[in-house]
Amino acid sequence: MQNILFVGWNAPKIGRESQAGELFTSVSNFFSRHLKGGKITSFDPVILVSHGGDLNGFFLVKGEPQHLEVIRTSDEFIKLSMQCNYALHGFGVLTGYTGDSLQKLMGDWMKMVK
Repeated sequence: MQNILFVGWNAPKIGRESQAGELFTSVSNFFSRHLKGGKITSFDPVILVSHGGDLNGFFLVKGEPQHLEVIRTSDEFIKLSMQCNYALHGFGVLTGYTGDSLQKLMGDWMKMVK
């Protein structure tokens, strides 16, 4: 039922800044290929302004749940994730809900709490 991937990070690890920059390009290219191939509907890279928190950037990737799951569990994405864990503090991947999936989830929740 999820229909987004949230791929977030804090900051590059000291001495791995160059690798982190290259990974940003690699991950962008990875999602661009899946967008062109019709496996995702959109992706937005976001860099946040300095705010003292532990989230400094993310990719918000939208698509059909089954396609996102195939992407998330692909060998290429797992390898990119391992590289990101090596180069970045606070790297993580979450699934989530928007649009119709969110409406269904909230409807089910509202029924439960009544």
